[in-house]
Amino acid sequence: MKRIAALAVALLTVSLFASCIGSRSKSATLFPAAELSWPAVQEDYLRGVADGVEDGELVEPAAASLRSSGDKLGAALTARDVSTLRTISWPSMAPWAQRGIEDKLQDGEIGPGVRLSLLEQVANFTTTITKLQGIF
Repeated sequence: MKRIAALAVALLTVSLFASCIGSRSKSATLFPAAELSWPAVQEDYLRGVADGVEDGELVEPAAASLRSSGDKLGAALTARDVSTLRTISWPSMAPWAQRGIEDKLQDGEIGPGVRLSLLEQVANFTTTITKLQGIF
């Protein structure tokens, strides 16, 4: 899992520096990077949503809507569908992924260094999604 996360961070970093190439080349680089990162980011996202429900800050219908948005995002990445991707507001969803990371830290599952790495992964994912939404 650490290798996959490290590879995903590396791919996201490379994709961020690809800003000088054309739209097709960008999407050819950014989609695989986002698709590779999504499972780890999704895990934190879903955990954050569950923690919101558990803490009473999120009611189940809202949580179901957030989970559905996550499913839609994953499907758009798999299909490499920019049009659908543009309908998803990942920046408003990202705090739930961050919350999932904080919950892992609070539960003692990860340490502060891993927390920072995971938060960076979410930030890089956010940048990648934002760039993909601006393509074409």
